[in-house]
Amino acid sequence: MLYFIPAWYKQNMWCENEQQWYKRRLKSEFDETIKQITLFHRNVDRPYRILALGYSPNFRHFLHRQGMYRSKYWSCFDAIAQVRRKKVAVLSYHDIKWPKGLEFVYSPFSIIALQGDVKYAQVEFGEDGNPISIDMFEDGKICRRNYYDDRGFVSSTVIYENGIEQYQDFLMENGIWKIREYKNDGHVVVNQTCPNYDVVPDAKNGKAGEPVEMRFTKAEYDSLEAVIEEVFASYVNLTRQNDNFFVAMHPLHIRVAEHVLKGKRVIATFFENRFDFTQTSRAADFLEHAENIITDSDYTTKLIMTNLSGNNDINSDSQAGSAQETGGIAADKNSVNNKPVRLHITDIPPYDTRMDFGISSQLRVQNILVPVDGLTEDAFDRIIKGLADYLTINDLARVHFFTRDASWGHEDAIKNDTVKLLDSMGYDSRLVTGDGEAALGFGGSVADAFAENEPEDIEKPVEQRFFVDVCVKKNANNSNFEYGQMFVYVTAISKGVPRISMSADQFLIPGKNGMVIDDFSDIGRCLTYYLDSFENWNQALVECYELGQKYTTSVLLKKWRKVLNFSE
Repeated sequence: MLYFIPAWYKQNMWCENEQQWYKRRLKSEFDETIKQITLFHRNVDRPYRILALGYSPNFRHFLHRQGMYRSKYWSCFDAIAQVRRKKVAVLSYHDIKWPKGLEFVYSPFSIIALQGDVKYAQVEFGEDGNPISIDMFEDGKICRRNYYDDRGFVSSTVIYENGIEQYQDFLMENGIWKIREYKNDGHVVVNQTCPNYDVVPDAKNGKAGEPVEMRFTKAEYDSLEAVIEEVFASYVNLTRQNDNFFVAMHPLHIRVAEHVLKGKRVIATFFENRFDFTQTSRAADFLEHAENIITDSDYTTKLIMTNLSGNNDINSDSQAGSAQETGGIAADKNSVNNKPVRLHITDIPPYDTRMDFGISSQLRVQNILVPVDGLTEDAFDRIIKGLADYLTINDLARVHFFTRDASWGHEDAIKNDTVKLLDSMGYDSRLVTGDGEAALGFGGSVADAFAENEPEDIEKPVEQRFFVDVCVKKNANNSNFEYGQMFVYVTAISKGVPRISMSADQFLIPGKNGMVIDDFSDIGRCLTYYLDSFENWNQALVECYELGQKYTTSVLLKKWRKVLNFSE
């Protein structure tokens, strides 16, 4: 049996990141756990289950968005509240018992309930039109907030006094509170009229058995984490010795996983900069006892090794340097607190290449994509200077900025900063336009050019002719490396598009599928090399194809089978 413990949390809290439908999602929901589940579901004949430790009343909608709706799961908070429903139920705010005489006002975003001229409640909806919360007001201040489960009932309620949170009740299906978390110090009280929780063991065929009730060992706990640890441990104790537990490394649940999964077969997985690598030494014992550690890149592997050894030079010669060639390493030269630490690490990118060279060669316009996230002000200035110089000699080129920052006004800020820079440098600011069909040089920013959680998008024809990447800083303490851009890098390989970068990485071989430059002033020279010569462009396309063969689905599956000792 394969068990996946994901890191699908809201910031650093034990709850999901569900939000109102009208708010822009500031961060992609995609991570390595989603990739692993979808990959194994389609290609590995093994039963699996998701173990959701956080409070997730809209978990079914999340699974549906990620194409995992039929995945089996166990929810810690379902076990705590003894919720046994599985199917989504349609819930309308009309089904709720409201006081008589209320008037419902429909705004473009939410529904306001008025009692006379006074605001009584506000109904918020999720992306699928389902009610996710209702705020209730008294004397103009919020006094209560109900969270609704997508299976058709109130799952928790938060009580306020003078607009300040006091406590949160987590409810059973019948509306009776099971546990109460006090917000001032985080301690949790168990309702002694119903002091049991559910444990549902998994049978050998992977199907859930009949629920077994167990009594909470305490009437009061110091924290919600302590409650989760107890319930989670009761579930894990019923699993088999040869089961595999995939743990997405996250600071919120690392202590729980370390305590509960001792003696179990653990695969620890890292994704982008979700885990603070400077705190790696605190997880050293957990990592040492993990059967395997899976990273998303060889750079992450080096970061882990460097922070464990206390060596801040990321370019230092270490056994981690062989990860890219071998696909896995066993390192035994690192030590934490003078204690030798042996780690088994394999880097398996969460994105696979799908070779489709698009329509770049058919376009008259030459599009250049520039990721701008993480750039310093000085770097941005020098990049604009280099690109503006190039646009004066190539009137077919168009520059498009790429950002993952979806905060309000960020796209306009990029455009306005570019206009100011061009004016100060003596260039015509009319080079900047706000749409994708730029009449001159700089087109609009691209905030949603690629959807990581929609893999089919990678197979759509892409018009970008060139990728310029200059946000890499080779520094052990810098997390900007390829985090947030790895999907763009893999897409560039899949489309046969060369890159320009300030440093090489496993997705860029200098002189092959792109160029490594020492100074931003070299951008124009590299652009000329590729965009003025079909021979050079086609050579880069061939190199992209060769490099892409290392990251196909079959290659990634082969690595996973080796890690798990699975046969074909």
